[in-house]
Amino acid sequence: MTNANEWSNCYRVKSTFRNVGVAGILFSVAMTILSLIAWWNQPPNDPVKMPLVVAVFVLFTILGAYLLLMYVRYRLLFSNRTIRRVGVFCDDQIQLDTVDEIRWPRSAQGGSVVITARTNTLKIELTNFERDDRQNIVEFLRTTVPASRQIGRQRFFAKFDQEFVDTPEKRKKTKRIYFLITTLFGFHAVAFGSMWAAGAGFQFLVFSVINALMVAYLVRLRRQKQDTDDSNPG
Repeated sequence: MTNANEWSNCYRVKSTFRNVGVAGILFSVAMTILSLIAWWNQPPNDPVKMPLVVAVFVLFTILGAYLLLMYVRYRLLFSNRTIRRVGVFCDDQIQLDTVDEIRWPRSAQGGSVVITARTNTLKIELTNFERDDRQNIVEFLRTTVPASRQIGRQRFFAKFDQEFVDTPEKRKKTKRIYFLITTLFGFHAVAFGSMWAAGAGFQFLVFSVINALMVAYLVRLRRQKQDTDDSNPG
């Protein structure tokens, strides 16, 4: 096994996994507690309905915990001899001199790179990584493994130069998407807050606060991306 100090590159999944995981856990736990309180104060006529609702939120809590664990544990490590992937429930390695082929995805912006060796197969989900990390991962694989063993190389990199590289047009599109999503959450925050103020119930205040927090998060995320764009002009 390659020693820890021999790894030349180490990549983690993008922070979206952490953010969505934490938000999912907090939201699901809050909704579970509210559902149990509502069930306790006013039991429904259907005894099966509320347990099903609670079960759904528990499942979302588990999903959020998995995403958070993915962010904490997942590592993709490269050395001059080995590729290692440490996942939530797996720890796989491939020796570079045993690689039979690399199969590139059809899309340059996502998909999986499948690395097949003599003993096992390793799949790298490009969409799990930040933009710069994806570029570094792709460049490492492209230059390390002989081109004759790379399936779909020409098609992938023909799209890579056009689709993956940042452009002013894509930045404008991203701004529009952020604006629409932020406006949607803002509308829900105001609507739920108004319903709570009109006496609709405490749960609507919770919904309003959650949507307001999402607005704040999106604004912060947008500012961070804007700072990145300013430091890397297209």
